[in-house]
Amino acid sequence: MPYFFFLCQPRKKFSRKNKEGVVVGFEFVFRITIHKDDRNALEYIKTTLGCGRLNTERDTLVFTISQLSEIEKILIPLFEQFPLNSTKHLDYLALKNAFWMFLVFFQRSSFFILLFLVIKIIK
Repeated sequence: MPYFFFLCQPRKKFSRKNKEGVVVGFEFVFRITIHKDDRNALEYIKTTLGCGRLNTERDTLVFTISQLSEIEKILIPLFEQFPLNSTKHLDYLALKNAFWMFLVFFQRSSFFILLFLVIKIIK
């Protein structure tokens, strides 16, 4: 699967904006985009990794991983074991750091929301 790493282009864009350009949330998406004639390559990657989805956009085929659990348990360990080169590695590090910060914030937020609800129920 060596061409997997050649095709990889981790994105540094994590925010999602509405029509007015206001940030309305965050998402972590890993994408590989190639011409639809090379479908076999992306199907092989999808089958080998056991995750992700394939979509067609005109003459382009897009392999996407966006589930947080798949990013955490499949994608990050893969890139830790087989590091990318050049600026792709820096893009991956930005993705990984933002991902872990998001998870820590989400877990803490969930804890405080749960604590607030328990206090409300007790009163």
